[in-house]
Amino acid sequence: MKEGARYRTSHFSVRMLRNPAGRQRLGLAVGKKAGNACARNRIKRRLREYFRLNRDKMPPETDMVFIALQGASTLPTNRLRRELDRFFEKQFSI
Repeated sequence: MKEGARYRTSHFSVRMLRNPAGRQRLGLAVGKKAGNACARNRIKRRLREYFRLNRDKMPPETDMVFIALQGASTLPTNRLRRELDRFFEKQFSI
């Protein structure tokens, strides 16, 4: 995903690109720096659940790739939700 817009929160790097599919799509990249396999899978589960419950907050017809940064595995669920809520309150230019 070389094209599109790049954004960053304190624990995630987010890349967005308009798609012709007409729906929102999610991609996840969680490297070994984020923790062991259990921690990486936990981050992915939390992000998928956030995406499932909050699609109305996200820009329509957009591909989104979340890249977990170091420290994302220690983030409690409520702080992750607040961080992403603040991120999606912004207006995006894609």
